[in-house]
Amino acid sequence: MQTSAGPTPCVTGTAAAAASVNRPPSTRRPPEEELTDYWSFDLFGCLSDWRLCCATFLFPCYTVGRNAAYFYEDGAMIGALYCCGMCAVGPLTRWRIRQHRALHGTMISDVAVHLLCPCCALIQENRELYGFEGSHIGERMPINIEINRK
Repeated sequence: MQTSAGPTPCVTGTAAAAASVNRPPSTRRPPEEELTDYWSFDLFGCLSDWRLCCATFLFPCYTVGRNAAYFYEDGAMIGALYCCGMCAVGPLTRWRIRQHRALHGTMISDVAVHLLCPCCALIQENRELYGFEGSHIGERMPINIEINRK
């Protein structure tokens, strides 16, 4: 007895479209799920660096300018705009930090944080960008002095 499986069916037309529907969905996740990191420093942890805290509460425009300078923007102009009432540069800088570091959050949350506690937000952003020592206040200078004795 001879058994044959017969010719292999060719999938064309609507059968091909139906076969593509049964494929597993793409493995690409939505952008919200790709953001897997959180801020390194707490929003209300601003008092842990007292020098940066005092400088930001006295001169917030300087900290705004330093945060913007991280992205190679004109820090003096951004700081002057912030002091003249253009407080929208704060949330925009925070948004840029979130995009750069792939942090969780939305633009609405950035605006809310800057409206409710702007100085704490500026300090958190500054510490996220420049690390534990802050960007400008109380930086530790490396001492590399060679003493030649005769």
